[in-house]
This record gives sequence, structure tokens and C-alpha cells, in this order.
Amino acid sequence: DEAANTALLEAFRDWMKPKHCDLIGRQSFTSLERQFISNVAADGEILCRIYRGRQYGKYGFKIKFIDPGYLDLTYSHQNAANGNYIEMSIEYDRNDIPVAYHLVKPNRDAGSSALLGYGVTGTRERVPAEDILHCFIADRIDQPRGMPWLATPLLRMNMQGGFEEAALVNARAGAGKMGFIEEAGDLKQIFDADETTGEIIDQSDPGTWHRLPPGTKIAEYDPTYPNNEFGAFTKSILRGIAAGLGVAYHTLANDLEGVNYSSGRLGSQNERDVWIGIQDWMKDCLLYPLYEAWLAQQLTMGTIRIGSGTLRASQEEKYQMVEFQGRRWSGVDPKKEADANQIDYTMRTKSLSGIIREKGMDPDQVWKEIAEDDAKLEALGIKPEPPPAAGAAPGEAADEDEDKEDDDATP
Repeated sequence: DEAANTALLEAFRDWMKPKHCDLIGRQSFTSLERQFISNVAADGEILCRIYRGRQYGKYGFKIKFIDPGYLDLTYSHQNAANGNYIEMSIEYDRNDIPVAYHLVKPNRDAGSSALLGYGVTGTRERVPAEDILHCFIADRIDQPRGMPWLATPLLRMNMQGGFEEAALVNARAGAGKMGFIEEAGDLKQIFDADETTGEIIDQSDPGTWHRLPPGTKIAEYDPTYPNNEFGAFTKSILRGIAAGLGVAYHTLANDLEGVNYSSGRLGSQNERDVWIGIQDWMKDCLLYPLYEAWLAQQLTMGTIRIGSGTLRASQEEKYQMVEFQGRRWSGVDPKKEADANQIDYTMRTKSLSGIIREKGMDPDQVWKEIAEDDAKLEALGIKPEPPPAAGAAPGEAADEDEDKEDDDATP
């Protein structure tokens, strides 16, 4: 249904503008997606609140991300009047299905030092579950809240931070060379009564000389940091952090030393598999539910025009069958990747549509653009360049065709 596809795509792209999608009107939907994934990684979860109604602009549908700290972890009640129970500010029915979220807006005027999420005080608001998308990756059965993705490598991050600070202090101390003067003889003959006889040194100032108090000696102090162990220790810690985050070490540390084509491709491929998995999770927990809620509101308000009418609500199930295409990445060696795809396509082990999707593009859109380009070139009298044969360089295909014609003409 090309007409419906075009109408839905254009309407959703228009809704993605800041003035239509963001309740505050500051960020586009693309910016909100970036905010979503960065906050989930840090906090382990995020709340997306949906606002419906004609008072919310052209599409009557806006969203706002809510800090999960507004769910008080200490707010729990059992056996409520309606049979529901509340656990960590989430209200469940008897089948353990979330029915509402009890959000707390902190009372900042009270000067409370309580952190968000831990006994925070303020005005409590009960929001129905159909207006909240609670997104987190559940590692355990019946897990009610999310855990930060950084929890696994956090200890190593702390160790690395402490090590770098100590190494920096040592390095600065080693660079701050000083000199010391020790007095000999009768001090009464050297100093007047009101003069100092020395000072205790507790800081290193480069290029300075200090007079030591009588009877004191400077102990040997020769800091050597950063030394050869600094790089090895840092690399070891960063490898553990990369493993905990599911990313390639050379990407996290920006360290391309010793990376060749094979190792770089293997590390990048494993990392990208993690990103694709996160994209699929994001589609399931945020994009598809959000689109279905947006679609239902548009069908109710009749905002999506098609021809002389609007999309019919009776076809809602059909219009829900959409696909979100996540971004993809170019290969370590694009030519080798293209040759491999061509071989797979020739052997019928991979479809042309699949190859295009791996590049993060829509096959229908690509073919439509190719057809439009060819039509424009023909209208201008420009003959499109034929694609080269498998394994041939650009420009060889025409020569092969001419040779074939000469062979056919030979008696």
C-alpha cells in the first residue's frame, strides 16, 4: 500500500520535529533517542511518559523522558484497598502486571539532601501504566527495576582513576626539582635573633631552594612515575572495562597499536553485534510501543491524510506492521565486504534486500531512487553506465561486450 506507507512515513517524520514530539519543545525525536540510550546505560532504566489529547499540538501526542529517580525505592505497600500492591513505587495487580507508576517530584524548597530514588520527599502522582513506557533490560525473572550497565566495570574504572591520580601526583613531584641548604657552625653567628632558622618542607616547588631547620636532613626521594608499568597496567584495566561494556578494546581506548585487518574486523564485528542487539531491544521496548500509541491517536484524531480522506481506523492492525531500521556501519575494508556480498548474492546465500538492509537502508527506497535517477539521465540524453561484471574494474564491462560482438561476427 504505497499511498498509506508514504502518508504514515511523512506524518511520522513531521511528528519527529521538536515542536511536535517533545513536551518541552526543545529536542527532536532523534535527539531524544540519543538521550534515551545514554541515560539507560548510566541508570539502567528510563521512563517515557506519553501525553495525549488535542491540547498537545497538531498530532495530540507528545512524550517526555522521566528520571527513574522519581520512583522512590522505599515506597512499597502490600494489599492495597483494590487488591493491588506497590513495590518500589510501581503498582501491580494480582497477576503482577504493572497498572500504575507513583512518581515523586522532589520538594526542592525543603532543602532535602536525599538522593533521587532513595526516600525522596515531595508531591506524589499516580500515572496509569498505559501512559508510561518503563524501559530496562531484565537479567532476572520478575526483575522490577533496571540496573546500570556500568555496574560491571565500575570497580575497574575507580581503580584506573585512582591509579592515574597517584601517577600524576608522582610525576609532578618528580618534575618539581628543589634544592636544600644545610647550615653548619654556630647558628648565633649566622642569624640574628629575629631571623628564622629554617622551615619544614611539605610541598615541592620546581626551581626553588629551601633552608632546612637545624638538625634535619632531607631523605632520599626520587619519584619515577610514569614508568614502564603505567602503560601495561592502564591497558589491562581498559581491557577489563571494555569486556564489561561489551565493546572492542581498541575502540574504547582509541588504541590502534597492533591492530591489523583481521583483528580489527573481528573486534568490530563482535562489538557491532552488541549494538545491533541493543537496537533490537530498543525497538521492542520503546519504538514499536510508541509508534502504536502514536498511530492509535492519529487514527482517532484523523490527522493522517491520504487522497481526499484519512487513514481508516479499521485498518489499524495493518498500519501497525512497520519496520524500524537501525543504523549500520561500513566495513573495515569496504571493497572486500562488497566482493563478499557479490559472491553471496551470486551463490544465492544472501538476498539483495538483505545486503541493502545491512547497510542501514530501505531496499524499496534504494530501488526507487535508482529508477528515478535512471529516468532523469535518460530524459537528459545521458546513457547510464552499465554495472561492471563480477571481478571486473569499472569500464571493463563495455570492452567485454565489444569483444563478444566481434567474436559473433567472425565466420
